[in-house]
Amino acid sequence: MVELQSGNYREQALADWKHRMMNGWGSWYLDTENPALVFQFENIEYDIPLEKCNTSAQILDWVYQIYNKSWAKPNDVYNLLRAFNDIADVQHFFCSFGIERAKGNNFKMVDRVKILYEEFLKEV
Repeated sequence: MVELQSGNYREQALADWKHRMMNGWGSWYLDTENPALVFQFENIEYDIPLEKCNTSAQILDWVYQIYNKSWAKPNDVYNLLRAFNDIADVQHFFCSFGIERAKGNNFKMVDRVKILYEEFLKEV
């Protein structure tokens, strides 16, 4: 399991996490039990299971799936990108310098959710 780094990065990640746990990202929220990112607006509900977000290609595939939905507005796609970034620092852990990183470091987005959620529970 990947641990959060110490220092300012860890503190900022935890502060962001607390804010998002309370507020979500627009119409997106994190279901920590499954875990999944869930879009919910009016009569539309759409889940992105985070166990299927383990490479940069898988994350990008979900972004474009949402982008191509008739119900998705530009802000919904933007908020999805923010959610992925807040949860997993995508460029750092998945694809920095255009290189697939997730496979080499065995990083899983669901692990990140578990770590941050445990930290969040300690703080509340």
